[in-house]
Amino acid sequence: MRIDKYLNESGEITLLSQSEEVEAIRVLLKATKNKRNKVREILETKPKHSPEDLEEDLVFLLGMVKGLNWVLGLPARSRDYINNIKQ
Repeated sequence: MRIDKYLNESGEITLLSQSEEVEAIRVLLKATKNKRNKVREILETKPKHSPEDLEEDLVFLLGMVKGLNWVLGLPARSRDYINNIKQ
């Protein structure tokens, strides 16, 4: 995934690459990781198809994990993008 598909200003990509240095962002990422881990635990221990409550359905939960992983990877992908420009 190319970060420049989602952020079109280089300053935004630079800020995102440094975001883990900000305490508030570290807290946000910690909460995101904790949510992802709880969803993973549900998927590993009690996966179920639930057409009556889609938020409990394993397909929904798998998508949630993928989305949370995407968010968690944004700072690193921004750094990779910047490093590739420098080369």
